[in-house]
Amino acid sequence: MAEDKEISDTEKKESDVVKKKRKGGGFFSRIWSRLHGDDLEKRLQNISKEEDAVLARMKRRSVSWRRNSRNLIAFSVVFEVIAVGFAIMTARSAHMDWKMRAFRILPMFLLPGLSAAAYSAFVSFTRLCQCIF
Repeated sequence: MAEDKEISDTEKKESDVVKKKRKGGGFFSRIWSRLHGDDLEKRLQNISKEEDAVLARMKRRSVSWRRNSRNLIAFSVVFEVIAVGFAIMTARSAHMDWKMRAFRILPMFLLPGLSAAAYSAFVSFTRLCQCIF
């Protein structure tokens, strides 16, 4: 029984604290806060800051998209040069039949198609992400 009284006393104290923390939400206090507490200059500054943040984010995404596209194109050109060199070096042998030569030259023709597919997928994914965000 003594414990029940202690628990009920602590519950009462907690409920009193919650009541004290509650802000006055009456009709007149709301009107007063609207008339005197609303700072239009401050709200406009906050909107301006948010707008600047959005513009900076858009610029950063645009720059990163262009940089990634440029890197993808550069890597595809480098790999194409490597594939041409590989095809020339491996197809020089005189004792190969035409099927083996065709198989050795195949990467030279497949890499441009794979590069175009990768670039197209990257561009469509980037546009999809821009539409979502």
